[in-house]
Amino acid sequence: MPEGAGPNLTEDAVVASRFELAVDNSHIAGFSELAGISSGLEVVDFLESTPYEVILKKLPGKMSPPTIVLKRRMTKNPELFTWHRMAVRGKLSDARKSATLSILNSQHEVVAKFTITGAWPSKIEIGGLRAGASEVLFETVTLVCESIERTE
Repeated sequence: MPEGAGPNLTEDAVVASRFELAVDNSHIAGFSELAGISSGLEVVDFLESTPYEVILKKLPGKMSPPTIVLKRRMTKNPELFTWHRMAVRGKLSDARKSATLSILNSQHEVVAKFTITGAWPSKIEIGGLRAGASEVLFETVTLVCESIERTE
């Protein structure tokens, strides 16, 4: 096949310039970085015996909770920290929220969207900074959830 012929593999690539988080249908934060979305299953060994052989099979086991890690410039808005504090204080029934993570391109168009159920911030990290520095302070939030599904 000549060069340039055939499918353009970069045509379907998602290019992101911003990430928006809405909780209970209300926008609460914009992020500049998505460090990752992870979801996984433990692998369980299963031995199947037949009259002639023993076969080792790999089966899905317990699911680990999906995790989302987002990073942004720290703002004066304490909403994420307040949400995290609910979980820290043991008010998990109040902390579990429905959320939407939208991935936007440079024209601010949604190029992918994830629906998240039972989400709560398990960790908030404020980046290090020296006094007197003119650098921007960053915060990283880790969300865990019951399920995540790509809806767009």
